[in-house]
Amino acid sequence: MKKTLMVLMILLNVAWVSAQVQYDSIYTTNEGIIAVTIKEVTSDAVKFLYPNEDILNSMVKSRIQKIVFKSGRVQVFSESTSYKKVTCVEDWENVSISRLESEIQGLYKIGDISVKAKAFIESSSKVNERAIMKLKMEAALQGANVVYIVTETSVGNKMGTQYQAGQAAETQISGITYSNSLPKYSDFVKILKDKNTILVKKQVLYNSSTSVTAYEIKNKPTPISNTQEKGSFIYATATIKDAYSNEFRVTYFDANKIILMEDHKGEIWNYTIQIE
Repeated sequence: MKKTLMVLMILLNVAWVSAQVQYDSIYTTNEGIIAVTIKEVTSDAVKFLYPNEDILNSMVKSRIQKIVFKSGRVQVFSESTSYKKVTCVEDWENVSISRLESEIQGLYKIGDISVKAKAFIESSSKVNERAIMKLKMEAALQGANVVYIVTETSVGNKMGTQYQAGQAAETQISGITYSNSLPKYSDFVKILKDKNTILVKKQVLYNSSTSVTAYEIKNKPTPISNTQEKGSFIYATATIKDAYSNEFRVTYFDANKIILMEDHKGEIWNYTIQIE
């Protein structure tokens, strides 16, 4: 009987392996592994057929980590690895700035962004640098690692006269934030199972500031009572003192922490939740 079961398991395993090598495998940045038949790899996309279908599909390279062909050959795509990882606002320097629409094809849209910086005693170039820095910080707070700039205006300092007031150097930038990868809801649910969650830090980028303000919390228990997936995003319900809502978007998580985000009148708040 045992021999029969062993032989059956071996045959099933061989059948499973044989089925896998019938197809090519696309390793995506967010959807996992997809079994397909690759038809063409162009300069910016991969064209393929799903099993038992004859409709040609296309996926931009920025969503693909690599392809393992049924022949065994592996093709790695630099587009998916050129974006640096952003887990929290401390990673703001990893945020990429894009001014070309072609560079954001295939990325996941996170949200809109708008920042302003001004000063009387700084040159317009210095003010512009501070605006870009604030732009990256706000993007990191949103859980994004790419900002596509839509509009950017800068004016220099103007000295005042007895007839006209002076003007401070000012830069205003608006754009759209993106990420090449989003947290997976199924993994998030597994991480939370039978775990305690504790608030340890709050961070905010105030409208009038170009730096993030952090508030350390002394291990305040913060149970996450509900989770749900809305579109491509994960939302979690928790009661956090002085927060403007009890529903937050999950921008990042791993085995040790969760980053929750809320946007209140243009101020981006992050709450770091420790998992125990």
